[in-house]
Amino acid sequence: MKAAALSAPSCFSSLRLATYPGDSEMAPHCHEVDHVGLPVSGRYLERTRGRETEHRLGDILYCPAGELHSQYFAPGGMTKLLLAPTAEARAYLSHYLRLAEAPHRRSDRLVPVALRLVRELRDPDPQSALIAEGLGFEILGHFARERGEPPRPARWLASARDYVHANALGPLSLAAVARHVGREPGELSRSYRRLFGRSVGEDARAVRLGTAAHLLSAGRQPIADIAAECGYFDQAHFTRAFKAAYGLTPGAFRAAAG
Repeated sequence: MKAAALSAPSCFSSLRLATYPGDSEMAPHCHEVDHVGLPVSGRYLERTRGRETEHRLGDILYCPAGELHSQYFAPGGMTKLLLAPTAEARAYLSHYLRLAEAPHRRSDRLVPVALRLVRELRDPDPQSALIAEGLGFEILGHFARERGEPPRPARWLASARDYVHANALGPLSLAAVARHVGREPGELSRSYRRLFGRSVGEDARAVRLGTAAHLLSAGRQPIADIAAECGYFDQAHFTRAFKAAYGLTPGAFRAAAG
């Protein structure tokens, strides 16, 4: 494991970038201080409290001091931001999250913030510590904002979401999803947005772009091929959609995550 560090901003007592070899295990262990973790490339499995969860770019995890956990890093290796929050930062987060329960959340809004922080760590200048402080506060804010677990969906809505996620990379229509779950398109559209916070089309787009982000950070596959694999027949359209979602072009995203 290699790590790069920057002088800690006030919301964190330490802030570093760590890399891990692919197809490797980290035995059960715990930390002496609380940590916030943000994967920035690759993916890994976290095992804690009898549960196993997979994490990648866009996820954020809280690991309390003394929390026993183990990890498996997928082939290709991974890179992760590790941030140790100060007492003040922990107090802030505790208003929104049950920190003792080792919460984890996902938010696409974290992606451009995390990648900007990576750039400050990898190529620091005299202003980097100040910039990192602002990015650190922004990360905590997104973590707090994503505090709530969504209500448990009705079985047909959960089935609709599973269908959308499984078919997002290919041709997909509201009518097809509605037929799959035996509901009228209007009812599906209203209920889907009310429960999941975005339309069927918006959710499918998020899956396509999330898949593209993973492929960009995980290897050197040509961007045109990634665009086609994720359902974009025009690379320019893909680039516009990707930049709108993540604040970076696919090429800049790959450079920041590499």
